[in-house]
Amino acid sequence: MSWIFLCKTKSAYEVFEHFEKFKAHHEKLTGKPICFLRVDNGREYLGPFTNRLALWGIKPQHTNDYTPEQNGIAERLNRTLLDTTRALMLDGEIVDERLWGEAIQTANYLRNRLPSRVLGWKTPYEVFYGKPAKIDHLRVWGSKCVVHIEKKAPPRRSKVQARGRYGMFVGYSEEKKGYRVLVGDVDAGTVVTSHNVTFHEKDFSDDVLIEELPSGDTSSDNSESESGENGQQTSNTPPFVTPPRSPFPSPSPALSSSTAPPPPPIQEPPEPLQDQTPEMGSERVQPETDRFLARDFVTLGQSRQD
Repeated sequence: MSWIFLCKTKSAYEVFEHFEKFKAHHEKLTGKPICFLRVDNGREYLGPFTNRLALWGIKPQHTNDYTPEQNGIAERLNRTLLDTTRALMLDGEIVDERLWGEAIQTANYLRNRLPSRVLGWKTPYEVFYGKPAKIDHLRVWGSKCVVHIEKKAPPRRSKVQARGRYGMFVGYSEEKKGYRVLVGDVDAGTVVTSHNVTFHEKDFSDDVLIEELPSGDTSSDNSESESGENGQQTSNTPPFVTPPRSPFPSPSPALSSSTAPPPPPIQEPPEPLQDQTPEMGSERVQPETDRFLARDFVTLGQSRQD
């Protein structure tokens, strides 16, 4: 579990004031006093800060010069929070860099509610307070939103005036159960805390482009062109080879009743040949076979008579 306090001047008096509040809250919450405080050689930890620690019985532990790894837990926490802050600010459309304080507080708020492998995939909030944290209220940082204006809030509004104000979501409030929304510009705007907020979050899933992999023919053509230009083959990837087809066709699936071809139509018997004998009064044309039979018959009859 980690806490963050923003300092305006980073002076020893301001740092001592924040640490005094944190000490009272932590000892009241856990019932255990603070015995050691490990810090670097910053000037903000000198002067009244060091003298007050001696009166409280807290022993300070300073790191050596240019040796931040001796305070590795704090340094790693600083890097994690800064990386998350950078991601939050770059993910937004247009975010002023002066909002880094709100972003880093939101990053710490999210880190305390994310599972950690070191803690057995439990969240720091659950380990410290003994109960799981709620995450159904989390929203996209930097998204546009509309803050509802309360009816009884001064000044009184007419019936035709707006019932809400546009703003940008910048964090979660620690004193109230609500969202922190920046209304107006960064210079002249104000940060209000409200629970009645309508968010217009952007979905970035449509911005992802999926590139198609090149086909085997394209890769082989590119490799051949490269080998032709350079005089030698530069890629060890074998060209795409079409697998041989089987000489026997694969059995076709059984035809179902819906896919079976229709039965062939019933063919009618052929009509009998009509007699080509001409009608009465017309000369009959003797077929060639009949003439041959008649000639043979006459020849056979003459031979018998002889």
